[in-house]
Amino acid sequence: MPESRSPVRERHPLGLRRAWDGWRGATDLGRYRALPLRVEGGWIRPCPRGIAAARTAGERAPVLLETVAEAVLAHLRAGELDGVPLTRRGVRVPEEVWELVEPCHVGVAHMRGFERVEIGLSVAWDEEHLWGALFHDWRLVELNESVPAIR
Repeated sequence: MPESRSPVRERHPLGLRRAWDGWRGATDLGRYRALPLRVEGGWIRPCPRGIAAARTAGERAPVLLETVAEAVLAHLRAGELDGVPLTRRGVRVPEEVWELVEPCHVGVAHMRGFERVEIGLSVAWDEEHLWGALFHDWRLVELNESVPAIR
């Protein structure tokens, strides 16, 4: 009888391990190191295209993070916190967004022929919620103000 190998104990790219909601590991996104990573997949192995998208997200980090910073700045320009326009808190250009925002996780899936990447964001002005920047095929499609954490 052939030896049975548990899919949970096998080594996978990016150090992924099986979890109840996909495959978990860590990834780097530019200067942000070892962010929690979730890749979609089946019970036996993570989705190969999801793994490729996770690697590509790391390679595309400068463009992805610049896009996120521009979207957050546009949101800040439109909003206020405690009656004070958020842009008066010292954030005037996209690069300054990172003083108030920090990536905290990356979620990756390959769905219907395109990559879906979510970058979770911890924001200084909202400690109760994480924000999420959702990319489809490497284009930002949504900046969401409340996403579940990947830990």
